[in-house]
Amino acid sequence: KLVNSSGSSPEPGQDSFLSLDFTNYLASTSADLKVTIKPTVPGLITLTKATVNPGRVETGKKFNNKLNPFAFKLSSSITTNTTLTLLITFEDGNYNDYQYVSFLLNPTYIDVDENEIITTVASNGRLGYENPNTGTNGVGFNFGENSMLYEMGIIAGSSVSNLYNNVRAASGFDQDFTIIDKIREVTPGARSSSETYGSFKNSGTDAISISYRSLAWSNVPYDKFVIMEYKVKNISADPISGFNFTLFGDWDITTDGQKDIAKWDPETKMGYVYPAPDGPDKSKPSAGIRILKGIAPIHYAIDNNQ
Repeated sequence: KLVNSSGSSPEPGQDSFLSLDFTNYLASTSADLKVTIKPTVPGLITLTKATVNPGRVETGKKFNNKLNPFAFKLSSSITTNTTLTLLITFEDGNYNDYQYVSFLLNPTYIDVDENEIITTVASNGRLGYENPNTGTNGVGFNFGENSMLYEMGIIAGSSVSNLYNNVRAASGFDQDFTIIDKIREVTPGARSSSETYGSFKNSGTDAISISYRSLAWSNVPYDKFVIMEYKVKNISADPISGFNFTLFGDWDITTDGQKDIAKWDPETKMGYVYPAPDGPDKSKPSAGIRILKGIAPIHYAIDNNQ
């Protein structure tokens, strides 16, 4: 994990601390093992602690340098979504080896990967991918070896003329929201293993601001879901009547979603999608969205048949 002194995602110009998980697949090391990092591109960081000495590591053992992290200062001029690649070298007597690791600096999106689900939260309010039209800046929604999502985002408003979203449109994708607070990550979070948070707003007759927070747990049995919390505030001059707020998700459980079945379970207040039991992908998992608190939801399923 790469964090600042408060445990959040580091900002340009801040001191940063890096901890990594290591596994020794070879013979036991001596107590003189040294692990050193070095950036492959100069100017992005200034190293303040480049080497750690983990001591003797037995064959097959793992270690983490969380209590003794690498340290460096980020350049104040780092632009958004800059990739930092580090060369890691291992030295122990006559043994030398290396590998590379990469990190995203000053991100506009963050991957949530604390448990069996790997997905992405973006500053613009989208989930899965920041850019769903190209499937970039994100990992989608993955469970095990299964990629399960094409796009997910927000639709909110009070009428056809006052509708704001960041999902598909007649051509391309709408983006009616602008960032207020850039996305950040804190590990561990206040209530879960890791949390991302930020806020955005729209402009128009029904002006609203939306703050969000993801919560993910790494421990069983809470390791197969991610919670998204949204707080919606009316920042316009007048009350808003007939307001609705929804998550729109285009799940692709089966190949291109061709054999997906969508249902609503009123008992758990969950809309879910699963593979057709007579299809070729019948063994793939199910996925869904469940409301945990608040007013009774309304669920719509779309047969996207061109």
